[in-house]
Amino acid sequence: MRQSEGSRGFPLGRWVDAHSSVRHNLALSGMAGALRTVPRVLRDPPAATPEDLRTALARIHGVDPADLFLTHGAHEANFLALAFLMGGAQRSSRRLTVRVDLPEYPPLLDMARGLGGRVVPGERGADVWLVSNPNNPTGRSRSAREIEGDRRGASCVIVDEAFREFTEAPSIAGAGEENLWATGTFTKVYGADQIRVGWSIPPRPVTAAYARFHPVASDKVAERSVRAAMAILSARAEVLREVRGIFGPNVRALRNAVPGCRRPAGPTWLDRGRRGLPGDKVQAAALRRSILVSSGAFFGDPTGVRICMTRRSFPEDLTEYLAVRARFMSRS
Repeated sequence: MRQSEGSRGFPLGRWVDAHSSVRHNLALSGMAGALRTVPRVLRDPPAATPEDLRTALARIHGVDPADLFLTHGAHEANFLALAFLMGGAQRSSRRLTVRVDLPEYPPLLDMARGLGGRVVPGERGADVWLVSNPNNPTGRSRSAREIEGDRRGASCVIVDEAFREFTEAPSIAGAGEENLWATGTFTKVYGADQIRVGWSIPPRPVTAAYARFHPVASDKVAERSVRAAMAILSARAEVLREVRGIFGPNVRALRNAVPGCRRPAGPTWLDRGRRGLPGDKVQAAALRRSILVSSGAFFGDPTGVRICMTRRSFPEDLTEYLAVRARFMSRS
C-alpha cells in the first residue's frame, strides 16, 4: 500500500514511499494501482448516505447497522477502539496492558505505546490483544474460534481485518463474541486508498458507550467518500473476482517457486528461508537490483523478509527476488 500521508508516522510506510520507483515492487500490500474495476466504478458514484453505507457494510459483516461505525480507515478505527478502552482504564486509575504478538503490523504496536499502554507480547492476562487477521506480515488467518481460544485471558481483542476479503472467511464480528472488536478498510482488497473510508464494529455490550464516544473523537466521513465507498460495494462481486483473479495465481506461483511454503491467506508472506534470513541485508541487496521488499525488522522479526502478492507482475518479480535470496540461502 502506498502510504502517502499515513507513511509519515511509521518507518515501513516511509521506506515503501521512498523506494517505490523500482522495476519489481514486492512491498505493496494493497491492490491500489492493480485493479481495473475500482477506477471505473469511481468515475460517477451515485448519491448515498452514511446510513446506506453502514447498512451495506453491516450486511457483509453479519451485524446490525447500529453496531457499525464509519472511520477514515482501519488505522483510525484501531486507534479509536484502543483510545476508548484506555479511557475506561484511566477512570479506574490503572495503566492498560496491551498484548501485541510479533511479527505484527507496526502501527498496532506504535499506537499501543503512543496511547500509554504497557505492551506485553504474548503474556497472559492482558487487558487488550491487538491482532491483524490475516496477519501482516505472515499471511496467517485465524477463525473467531481460534482467536477466542488463543485469547490467554485478554479482556478484549481488537482484530484488524484489513486483509480479510482476500479470503472467503466471514468477519469475526458476525460470531457474536462479547469481547471481539473488528475493524476494516477500503484500502487493501479494494485498493481505494484515496477515498479514506474504514469502519469499526465493537462488541455488543459496549456499543452504546462507544456510540457516545465515537462522534466526539472522530469527524464525519466526507460525502464524496461515502458515495465512492457505496459505488465500490455495488460492484463488490466484480471487484472481488478481479482481486482473486490476481491473488490466486500469485499464491500458486509462490508455492510452485518455494516448495513447502505454507499457503498465505492474506496477500503477504514472511520469507524466513530454511532457518531465518538477515532481513535488513536481503532488503538492501534486493534494492540494489531494483527489487523492493520489506525487512521483517519492520514487523519485529529481523530474521525474515515480507513479500506482497498484489501486483499482476508478481511471478516475474518473485523470480528476480529469489535470485537475490539464493545468495543468502547457503548461509541460513
